[in-house]
Amino acid sequence: METPDLGALLAEVAAFTRGSMTTAIPATVLAYDPVRQLVTVKPTVSGRYHHPDSDQLIPFPLPAIANVPVAFPSSSGFSITWPLLPGDTVYLVIADSSLDEWKSTGAAENIPIDTRRFDLTDAVAIPGLRSIADPIPATGVSATAMVIAGADIRLGSVAATDFVALSAKVMVELNKIIQAFNVHAHVAPGTSPPAPLMVPASTVAAVKVKAE
Repeated sequence: METPDLGALLAEVAAFTRGSMTTAIPATVLAYDPVRQLVTVKPTVSGRYHHPDSDQLIPFPLPAIANVPVAFPSSSGFSITWPLLPGDTVYLVIADSSLDEWKSTGAAENIPIDTRRFDLTDAVAIPGLRSIADPIPATGVSATAMVIAGADIRLGSVAATDFVALSAKVMVELNKIIQAFNVHAHVAPGTSPPAPLMVPASTVAAVKVKAE
């Protein structure tokens, strides 16, 4: 029996390590907790292991992962969130160390008690990932503008209830009032109609933001 050299052994160990390490992978949302912004997800790409007898890579499904933090765009005082529904896709990024202490405290400095590395339980979910087969519809993208699309969009907070007025519709209503006011003039006998009392309304349109 031939004894493998050190280089071959190191290469085999490195290959095994790479094969057993998951760093980033798409996953499907199973459930979402909007209060804590945590998802339960199922990775959509199988893992693989090297079978020692057949020398083949054998695929196996990765387990569901619970309590995964969702990385919505946010900072102190600002946030952009949206509902995550079962079947939505997220991109899982696997931390290289345990996130248990950070998830429970959010402290600036954390010392992991568990020494695990690249474990699926230390995933963070980035929402918005889509496959080439399921792109954002054409009504939701533009080559020249940022598009925010959705059935219910709220600005300021979740408590927002007052609908935003649109400039074109506001102008129509203002011009109706102006026209009615100027037409309804009381003229004394033998005098000319007075000049219009209300001038045309100035634009109420925003410079950059458009809505429908």
